[in-house]
This record gives sequence, structure tokens and C-alpha cells, in this order.
Amino acid sequence: TGDCRASPPIISSAVTATTCLPCRGAPGAAGPSSSNEQQAPRNGLLDTIYLDTTYAQPRWAFPPQPDSLRMLSNIVAMEREREPATLFIVGSYQVGKEKAIAAVAKAAGGRALVPANRALSLRLCHEWDDALHTESADASDVCVHVSPLGGMGQEAHETMKETLQRSNGRYKAVVMFRPTGWTFTRALADGGVNALPRVWAENDGCTRMYGVPYSEHSSHTELHNLVSALKPNRIVPTVNAESAEQREKLIGQFAKSMDGTANKRTLAWHFRQKT
Repeated sequence: TGDCRASPPIISSAVTATTCLPCRGAPGAAGPSSSNEQQAPRNGLLDTIYLDTTYAQPRWAFPPQPDSLRMLSNIVAMEREREPATLFIVGSYQVGKEKAIAAVAKAAGGRALVPANRALSLRLCHEWDDALHTESADASDVCVHVSPLGGMGQEAHETMKETLQRSNGRYKAVVMFRPTGWTFTRALADGGVNALPRVWAENDGCTRMYGVPYSEHSSHTELHNLVSALKPNRIVPTVNAESAEQREKLIGQFAKSMDGTANKRTLAWHFRQKT
């Protein structure tokens, strides 16, 4: 599945695509197939999914991406009300977090200053928008900076403090976002759709940090919805699956959502409808 969010539209598209494919052993299927395969045609659904299991554990049931984007926008509005001359910093990789950058820039009512190498990747991905991004540090409407996604330690507050000092009074506060699923907490889960992450403030409140559970990877919930919809015969975990024991544990999490009728190791195979 790679780095993608298995949102309802994505799952619907995947189901539509797979049901249009001929199955091994089904009439009209291309290529050789064994007699065992011919006994259990699977109505076109997938035999195997290589699943991005980055967030497969139940604790990572973070919100859908649109909810996380709204969370970013709400924090920006709240912080701008507290201090209008606020600079926002969005942590980002070389690829990814594009929607988070755009959401913060829109909510802040200005543009994001993007480093040259990151600007190139945005253009190559067709995500560049002159109304939201710029490479000019002198642009008067810059109120967002894009920086590498690092940690949230005390050194980050020191960096923000230095940024404030270098701005020569242009900004009076700096807010840093760390948009990653790893920041999801039980408090956010219990707080419902309107919950906001706790702020870590230093330097008399002038430097502030938020961890926001925005991710390009599917959450635990989305992974299970995807597997339940496609009902593959087999899953191959691709993350945190170095050992056989790790792979078996990950596969076991999805066992109830899989179709075992083509797998002789399952009871479902023995009770399958024979043709």
C-alpha cells in the first residue's frame, strides 16, 4: 500500500479496481494455474496485499487526515488571536506533509517560505501554489517557514528564540508544528473531534510547540478497514516486520478480516464452498 491514507474514497476505488480483475483460476484468467487454484476462484479480489504496517498497532488510531488539517487550522487561528505577529514553522520531509504546509499557510493568511530543494519537490509533485508558497525570504506576506521535521526538545525552543531575534521585531512569537502520527495521544483520542494537542511553551510564551497527528501513512483503523473491504488471502507486512515472529504478530492482527478460503492452513479453506 505504500505511504497512503486508506480513506473511504481510496478503499472504494480499490474495491472497484480489484473486482474488475480476473482471478487466478477463474474463467478467462490469463496465465497457467494449478488445479488447487481453479477450485476456489475468489471473485476478483486480491490474493496478496503488501501492507504498510507503520501504524498497525491499535494505539495508533489517529484521526483521518482532513480532521488533522482542521486541527492545524484551528491552532493557527487560536495562536494568531493570541499574537497576530506570529511566525509558524511546519516540520516536513523532502516529500510529504504538503497538505499540512498548505493548511497552515491558508489559515495564517500568508505564504510559506520553502527551501530550494523542497520547492523543487513540490513543483515535481504538482503541489506548488504561488499563492501559498515562495522561495523569497523578503516577501512581505511570509508568515510560515518550512523546516526539516526534527524532534521537539529544548533545542527546538532555542532555535525558535534565535529565529525571533533575527527577525528584528517582524515576529513576536514563533509556533512550531510537528505533524506526524507518532504525536497521537490517548488524551487526543478521548477528547473527540474538537480536541487540540497540548502546547509546550517556553521563553515567556514566545516560543510554542504542538505535535499534531497528521500522517501520510494509514492509521490502525484505516488499515483494518482496507483489509476488511478487500479480504485478501495473504498479507505481507512491510514495516516493523524484520523477524518471522514480528510478521506473524502483524498478520495475526488482520486474520479475522482476511479470506482464508484459499489457504490450506486455515479452517476456512476446509469449509470453503467447493466447485
